Amino acid sequence: MGYEAGSFARRTTSPSSTTSRAPGKALATGVALDVVNLMRDDGVLISTTGANEDTLKVRPPLVCRVEHVDRFLDSIKCALEKAVLSSAVGDVRGLMVTG
Repeated sequence: MGYEAGSFARRTTSPSSTTSRAPGKALATGVALDVVNLMRDDGVLISTTGANEDTLKVRPPLVCRVEHVDRFLDSIKCALEKAVLSSAVGDVRGLMVTG
């Protein structure tokens, strides 16, 4: 089993995606931190980096096998789906409260 990371990113992001709107920096930071926490809960360690902590940093071990990559890709796919869905639900709730 394998995943093409680029195709997953293209399927889960769009011009109207939560990470591309004007307040996107804070939202992207929240999504990045959610992904880090969800992956940690799944037993996969990554971190954030960048001035806004909105970039995921992956530092694989020197010995990395195909099954490790598959495990990582399964975990990040699941975490991204949950984090983006959670952000979208939060946006809707925010509109309902303020709108």
